[in-house]
Amino acid sequence: MQRRKVAPQRDSRLPASINSSHKTKGKKLKIVASCIVFSVILVLFALLTTQIVIFRSFQQEDFSLSSNNQHDQSPLLNEQGELITFQELGEAYRSLHQARIEKLSSFSTDLRPLDKEKYTVRMNTWRRKKQLLTSTKHLLSCPGVAQIQIIWCDKENEPPLDEIRNLNKNYRQTNPTTSYEKVIVEYHEKNSLNERFNILSKTPTMGILSIDDDVLRPCEAIDSGFFRWTDHPDRMVGFDYRLNEVTKEHHNQLNIDQNDVWKYGYLSTSAKRNRYSLTLPRFSFVHRDYLNLYIKYAPHRITTMVDENLNCEDIGISFFISALTGGRAPLLVDDWALKTLVKIESSTDDERNGGGGISQSHGHKKKRDECVDKFAFLLGLKDGYSTLFANTSNQLEGKGSPDIKWNPLQSEKIFHKGNGLGIDRDEQFQIRKDFVPRRRKFVEMIKSWKSTKGQAQKLHEHLKRKMHRLGF
Repeated sequence: MQRRKVAPQRDSRLPASINSSHKTKGKKLKIVASCIVFSVILVLFALLTTQIVIFRSFQQEDFSLSSNNQHDQSPLLNEQGELITFQELGEAYRSLHQARIEKLSSFSTDLRPLDKEKYTVRMNTWRRKKQLLTSTKHLLSCPGVAQIQIIWCDKENEPPLDEIRNLNKNYRQTNPTTSYEKVIVEYHEKNSLNERFNILSKTPTMGILSIDDDVLRPCEAIDSGFFRWTDHPDRMVGFDYRLNEVTKEHHNQLNIDQNDVWKYGYLSTSAKRNRYSLTLPRFSFVHRDYLNLYIKYAPHRITTMVDENLNCEDIGISFFISALTGGRAPLLVDDWALKTLVKIESSTDDERNGGGGISQSHGHKKKRDECVDKFAFLLGLKDGYSTLFANTSNQLEGKGSPDIKWNPLQSEKIFHKGNGLGIDRDEQFQIRKDFVPRRRKFVEMIKSWKSTKGQAQKLHEHLKRKMHRLGF
């Protein structure tokens, strides 16, 4: 019996050709899916980038200072360092506005007889014992000095107390009626150049002679500046002149200060242009109330930059007082007194910046350029706060008041033909009824000189010889 042939059953698996086709389609689907995912990522990235651009644009265009619409104050950096924000500019304006109010209410220009006769010396020093003692001895010989206050910020070293005690002892022997110590040390907790303006001790007089320990001038030259200050106690009177240079450079668009870039002009720049706009507290007269106002109301950004850079406090105080006096530049002493500077230097002294002094430190000019530019903008000396007023949605206190004017910084001529430093020479020889006895003697002395220039040279040479004998 033959077996019946059974037809072979059909295999349920796909043929090889069909299976291969399916694999190819699967790969294509994966590629398409990957492309879609990548496209979505690109779209999301583009949207995110657009939002960032819009947000930054919004930061620049919406300048509201109201508390319910605060912007991101994170610093943006460019070649000029950390940029000023509108919040900082608004805070600076409010501080200066309060300083003006306090000045109007408590600032006294009604000088007592003592304030017209004498001044208080505040001397900034740092690890220069020889210069400190030499300057102190010289100043004790000046009849206009009421007291010398040594500003001591060095917590690692002690001041030369034995020598200072001997100076006070010797002075009392020749001046037994003195009711207070002639030389005192004022200890400060913080090592900062701002501290030279931080008065911790009572000052006998309203007039302050702010000096560095390595700068000397004859007593007669000092009196020239002092008596000029007594005629203008609301102004700063200096023995140095410098100029802010207004360049043709511009800030980038991220900077809210769209005025021309300002830079620090050295003595040579000022002399060449015969213009000045600031003076230096290394030797200048100032009302003590201005120092108190600076410590209390100077914009935080300014005092912070001084602390961080160990520089620019001189720019800060000069600009601060100019901002409180209608943008006017400080006054200068008579031209003959200006030329009597004697610098006492020693290469062995341990200074803050390694023996060469702050002015010789790395990046000194760049730091001062930045200080001039930023300080002037913060104090309204560039544009009278017009940038702030034009872009502030809320009403600032004092904004638009006809009694409050914020004037840009003015520069003045240094020398006027025939009149010296903008001073009528006849003024030097006039004796007014309100002159105290010491000023009358001073005027008579000036009148007795055949030539102020020649006499100033004699005083200068005498002081130089004196310093040379002391080893300088």
